Amino acid sequence: MRSARARVAERPKSANVSKRGTLASLLSPRPGNREALMQAPPRWTSASKPAVTRYCLIDKQTSLSPRPASAQTLPGFQPRPSTVEVTVPTTDQAPSEAPPSEPAPLSPSPPTPRRPPASSPTTDCFHVRQARKEAEANAQLLANRIAFLHLEQEKAQMEADKMYMEHCREVRAKQEAERHRAEKAARAQQEERAIQARREKKITIQNEHKLRLQHGLARLQAERAHGARSVKLKRKTIEAERQRKEFAVVQAKIQARHKVVSHEDHMRRQRSLRQQQLQARLEAAQAERIRLEHERHEVAESRVAAMRAKETAMKCTLEIQEFQHRLEMQKCFDTETPVTPDTFSPNTLE
Repeated sequence: MRSARARVAERPKSANVSKRGTLASLLSPRPGNREALMQAPPRWTSASKPAVTRYCLIDKQTSLSPRPASAQTLPGFQPRPSTVEVTVPTTDQAPSEAPPSEPAPLSPSPPTPRRPPASSPTTDCFHVRQARKEAEANAQLLANRIAFLHLEQEKAQMEADKMYMEHCREVRAKQEAERHRAEKAARAQQEERAIQARREKKITIQNEHKLRLQHGLARLQAERAHGARSVKLKRKTIEAERQRKEFAVVQAKIQARHKVVSHEDHMRRQRSLRQQQLQARLEAAQAERIRLEHERHEVAESRVAAMRAKETAMKCTLEIQEFQHRLEMQKCFDTETPVTPDTFSPNTLE
């Protein structure tokens, strides 16, 4: 920010604002102006400032390297005899191209020394030096005027370009206006055609609606006649169906009576058959029960016999054991009889 402010502060004031209050496009580079970026110097710095500004006089030495011009190359140049600066415009210049009415001096002129006598060498040197100074001042003024004329020429060229651009813009605006008028006329014609088409479509729709109404009325009458015929036919059909159903009901009642009688006979036969089958099943069940009881009785008798045999065997075994125990006790308490091993005792058998 500081560097940008410094660069802006270093610009000449005449490069920012023109007489009309607009930006001088060719002297101050801006980001949206490509011609200014190409023609203007790269940066406004103290080292590379332009020698000629737009709306101010130059009070320092100028270097006219792009357009070299001197007193020898300009025809009809006559050095001014006095040190007074003349600001009257020439005949070949326009009133708008004249230099400013109050030019500033290029450098402060030193105090004029007292003129010596005309016949001395000092006087000759002074005249030569004064003539050289006047020639240099005239050359500087001419160079400044040439630069100013170049700037005015560029300004006039810019004004011409601006006027040409305005002319082109006006021509383009006229063309756009013509095109808009043609488009408006075409839209009006198109709207009229659309309105006519809508009217025709509306008439066509109305005619179609009338035809549909007529067809609908004819179809409704035909449907009514067909409905009346169908109602009569349905009534006849319903009456015939009612008679058929009544006859069928009478026939069903007669058949039902016959079926009831035959059903009673059938049920009677079925009942007797079921009684016979039940009696046969009862007899078979009684025989099966008797057989099972007989088998159970035999099994019980066999089990009782087996238990009695087992009881007898156990009694015999207990008697034998009791006898052996008695013998052992007798041997234990008998001291007179010598001890002899018992051959029949269980201990000896082991």
